[in-house]
Amino acid sequence: MLEKTLSQKTKIPDENKIFLFLAGLFIIYAIFLPKSTDPSFLEWTQYIYLHGLTNIYDTRSNYLPVYHYFLWAFGKLEHDPAMIAAHIKYLRLFSLLVEFVAAYFFIWMVSLRRKDNYSLIYVLILVLNPAYFYNTLAFGQIDGMLTTFIFVSFCFAILEKPGLSLVFYVISLNCKFQAILFAPLLFLILLPVFLAGSWKKRIISLLSPLVMQFFIVLPFIIAGKLRSVVNVVRTGTVNFFPYLAPSANSFWRWFIPGNQGVNNQVFINGRMEDMLDTQLFMGMTYHNWGLLLFCIFSLLALYPLLKQVFTALFRRERFIPAEHLSGILLTSALLNLCFYFFNTQMHSRYSHYALIFIAAWSVINKEYLIFILFSGAEVLSQEHDLRSLKLGAFYDHFLLFNAYFITTLYFATIACLFFKLYNQTLN
Repeated sequence: MLEKTLSQKTKIPDENKIFLFLAGLFIIYAIFLPKSTDPSFLEWTQYIYLHGLTNIYDTRSNYLPVYHYFLWAFGKLEHDPAMIAAHIKYLRLFSLLVEFVAAYFFIWMVSLRRKDNYSLIYVLILVLNPAYFYNTLAFGQIDGMLTTFIFVSFCFAILEKPGLSLVFYVISLNCKFQAILFAPLLFLILLPVFLAGSWKKRIISLLSPLVMQFFIVLPFIIAGKLRSVVNVVRTGTVNFFPYLAPSANSFWRWFIPGNQGVNNQVFINGRMEDMLDTQLFMGMTYHNWGLLLFCIFSLLALYPLLKQVFTALFRRERFIPAEHLSGILLTSALLNLCFYFFNTQMHSRYSHYALIFIAAWSVINKEYLIFILFSGAEVLSQEHDLRSLKLGAFYDHFLLFNAYFITTLYFATIACLFFKLYNQTLN
């Protein structure tokens, strides 16, 4: 029955109302955009306009090509470096629009399980949550854009469309390389789908992402600048900020007394923001300890689905991703949060990718505690970092902005997600 349902177009209740609401909310956000933006984006946009897209890596840019295409388009629309500077706040409209696309796919995914007339309420739960747009509107960053490409990739994987899934996954990898952390899960979902398909479908599924990758880097190939893109992957996505935690409220925060990370010589000497993660602890660098913990907890997160997939393969049974939707959503969120919580070199915004997966799981299962916990941690952590509300001494003395408190919220979220994942698996 479920397989038959998935072969048809999933009907979204109140689809027209949802579309009009999202369009209206987009216009409102566009009118009230904050003025500040990342100064690097202004520099890169002007440089691309003056010197061409393929020369962007002559600057200190460590972003992969996809977002530079948006910068190139914005420069073309403005026609002048001075106009680019005057209107740079509107650059984030690209990211904002992409995030609204994610909201549409979110309600589609929820509609796979919730067959009622409350779709508009469900989308309100996502898009009126301050945590959802804070990264784009306040920070002016593009983690929301990356989240969209990843989430759409998973939507097509659940719909058993491996070619489209991998196309969007390649786009996400070329947006920010952090998308690589979702590769094992996407592989587990698509492996049985790929094996169940015909040879023609397999070839198309493999060729589609390769063609997309080729077109993404084609201008750089023509200009003889492909090596610049490769160098960004090699050197610009890892160890760019080789510190214990540049701005994250992560596992490492517990070893540093004081709200601002000031140490009284417990395990780590100095401030988290200033500590190189290359220093040794019990024979290993902090960086390698973080990677080890991340790998251990990621394997724990992947184990239930790993077992289900290979059990189905060995028994020659059909593995239908949509039947395991809740487990996939929980595992997706856990992979991101384990990556953020245990690794070094993390920024406060690197946990953002988990939000839409947790939101979808919460709505589908009618359980909102984890969503509330994580939304609070997300907003408080980023606001403590950015301080856009200009609350002065509150950031240093108010409990809600205490680094230990925010770290505990992240830990509670991860613990609850693991409990739900394994409880669901056992039942």
